Amino acid sequence: MSSHERLKMKWEVSPDKIADFKEHGVELQSDSFQLDGHEFVLCCRASEKHRDESEIVLLLKSLPQQIGAVKLNVTISTPQLSYTNQFADTILTLVSNRLQLFDQGVFDVYDVCIKDVIPLNDATQRGENPVTFECDIEFLVIYDLYGGVFSSRNKAIFRKPSEDDNKLVFGYLDEINGFDIDYIWSTPLAIYELIYKYYISILNLTKAEGESTKFVWDFHNRAEVETFVACKHGDVITSSKLYINGCCFYFELTPNGWSHGCPEDKCALWLAVYSLPPKIRAVNVSLFIKCEDVEYAGDRTFKLSTPDLGAYSMTSMSFMERSKFLPLKKFQFEMTVQIHELLEQENQELSILDAALQRIINESPLSFPSVPSSTPPPMLLPPSSVQ
Repeated sequence: MSSHERLKMKWEVSPDKIADFKEHGVELQSDSFQLDGHEFVLCCRASEKHRDESEIVLLLKSLPQQIGAVKLNVTISTPQLSYTNQFADTILTLVSNRLQLFDQGVFDVYDVCIKDVIPLNDATQRGENPVTFECDIEFLVIYDLYGGVFSSRNKAIFRKPSEDDNKLVFGYLDEINGFDIDYIWSTPLAIYELIYKYYISILNLTKAEGESTKFVWDFHNRAEVETFVACKHGDVITSSKLYINGCCFYFELTPNGWSHGCPEDKCALWLAVYSLPPKIRAVNVSLFIKCEDVEYAGDRTFKLSTPDLGAYSMTSMSFMERSKFLPLKKFQFEMTVQIHELLEQENQELSILDAALQRIINESPLSFPSVPSSTPPPMLLPPSSVQ
């Protein structure tokens, strides 16, 4: 999900429920509504300050575990009550994130909900018609757990094809053409290239197995390069998700540094954990990064977990110079991810083979990885834990 996307919902409350609320003070709550893991609910309840008044509350119920807070424009309206109010540039977070964000000094003003007094008494005096609440949420900024900004999310990456992939696709098409040389040469090369490109994109949706997997992240058009160059210190670009040996990862790119973990005017590419297989607490993994366009190569081996358990993102031991990218019209990152161990508990390890056999037992041979509904995202190591 990117910024400036919108989430709209309608909540219809029957007159009976409103009457029950007014008589017994029973809180009314809508079904939850969400966009990419950002979940909200609307509530009607007695005012905390004035018990004879009612208030409408928009509550942030949950966030993807890599997200720290969101800045929103919110409009809540109720046509039957002639009520409309707008809440601009409102930063919401979860109760569990408030202390961490406060310690980091990220925001001066933020909350866990939006609330306002509404004339709900009027609803009981206007017959048998239900009351409809309408809520329009515009996402302005999405923050990580330490105040960094996700400037762009879920950018496409591709598994790096091998020579065998090339032979597989072109051999398959040659077979369709009956290995007729004249017919093959008369077939436009663009058709071969289109099918090959589609095949490579399909690789991202399948589970990668084995000791290491290579990926490429292209910035090959003007819009992509401009997105990279426009990033401020602390901005984060994230890739789409990738699956290796049952682990779900994504890459993060900080083109102009990030917090204290990467200085301004430096560029870093990170590997982050989105989720791990059941009962797996951590993964010992290596990341190899190469960008020939700026003559860079770096690597790192580290034990990563999920955001709720500890460090979940790492970058290489050295940074790239941002200035080397600025004159370029296109560039490409090549990343190799190598999993060494899957750690179930302290001092208890599962080999890659054992984990693969366990998944074969648990999963249907035709099953695919369940793709989480959230898109994103993605978080970095806290500055204090960057090694």
